[in-house]
Amino acid sequence: MKLTRKIIRLFFATMVGLAIGTCFSFTWYAKSYKPYSWSTPPILANCYGKDLPEAKLQSAVDFWIEYGNHIAFILQDPPDSVCKHDFLNGFIILKKAPMNSLNALARTETKYTYLKITSVVIYFEPGTYNLQWLTEHEIGHAFGYKHIDEIGNVMHPFVEFQGGKYWIPKGG
Repeated sequence: MKLTRKIIRLFFATMVGLAIGTCFSFTWYAKSYKPYSWSTPPILANCYGKDLPEAKLQSAVDFWIEYGNHIAFILQDPPDSVCKHDFLNGFIILKKAPMNSLNALARTETKYTYLKITSVVIYFEPGTYNLQWLTEHEIGHAFGYKHIDEIGNVMHPFVEFQGGKYWIPKGG
C-alpha cells in the first residue's frame, strides 16, 4: 500500500511540475519579443538560388547585425549535401517552396532545444515580390524574433505594413 501511495504522489508531482513548466514556457513566449536565440552564430545557406543575390542577402543580414545578431558566414552557392536537408544543425537554409504550397509569401520553420535555436529552414514562394524586406523579416524569425503588430516594423506579419525599421512596441 505504501508503494502505491508513493507512485501516486510521484505521478501527481510530475504532472504538477509539467503543468507549471508549461505555464512558464507559454508565459515566457507570450511576453518576449525574442524568446529563442542561437548558442553560436549559424551558417546561412542560400539554397534559394541566383534569384536571391548575395548583395540582398548580405543586406538583410546586416540589418539584424545592428541589433546584436550574427551569422558565421553566408554560403551563396552551397553544395547539394546541404540543400538536400530541411534542417541541419547550425544552419539557416533558404529554399524555394514548391509552387503554391504556402499560404503566405514565405514560411520559417525552426527547431529548438531548450530555449536555443538549433536549425532553421526558410521557404519562399517562388517569384515572390519585395524579396528584400521579406528576407529581412524571415531572417528575423530565424534569429528568434516574433511578429510585432506595429506598422512600419520589419516584423509586422503582413508585408504590406512592413518597413525597414525594428523596435519593441510601447508597453513591451
